[in-house]
Amino acid sequence: PLEANEYFPPAEVSAPAAQPPCSSLTRGFHRAALRLQDESKADKPPSSSPSSTTYHEHYRAHSAEQEAAGAPQEHSASEPAAEEASRPNTSYQVQSGEQGEEYETEEQLQARILTAALEFIPLHGWTVEAIAAGAEMLGLSSASTGMFYNGAGDLVLHFVSQCNSQLTDILAEQHNQVQLGQAEPKKTAEFLRDAVETRLRMYIPYIETWPQVHC
Repeated sequence: PLEANEYFPPAEVSAPAAQPPCSSLTRGFHRAALRLQDESKADKPPSSSPSSTTYHEHYRAHSAEQEAAGAPQEHSASEPAAEEASRPNTSYQVQSGEQGEEYETEEQLQARILTAALEFIPLHGWTVEAIAAGAEMLGLSSASTGMFYNGAGDLVLHFVSQCNSQLTDILAEQHNQVQLGQAEPKKTAEFLRDAVETRLRMYIPYIETWPQVHC
């Protein structure tokens, strides 16, 4: 007897392959995530870009730093000008004081006092009183006579030195006139006579008191 398999061979039926349940779940979650992402983009209002916001914030911060740094500089720059304006102008006074101390030595001050004292010789003679009167005329104290260790002798020496200087200036001027052709040269005797006469004439204002010098 024939077996059933010989007449009715088994039909080859291919059942559809079942998809793994995990793969379906994964695709479902993925679709839901995409849908939520699209909805969130549609609901979110447009905003400025982060780079633009960061730039504006940096610009405002940098401007604030510049203003804060510039304020002390302007204040410090204005301080010297304000101090200079408020400072009294004493340069002339200081300069005047320095010149008075630097350019007038003790010898020069003594010479000024003795020159002023010559005007008082007809009244006081060749004395210390004449020197004191000369100092007071210059606005100085009469105690300035202590500067002259030889007393009235310094007054005599000053007068003689002053006369010799005046004679030297006169002779130099006469020589210049001869060099320029404005005067004729003098002979030696005439030159000496005129020089001695000029020198002696300088005693005339003090002729009455001059004998005191030789006492």
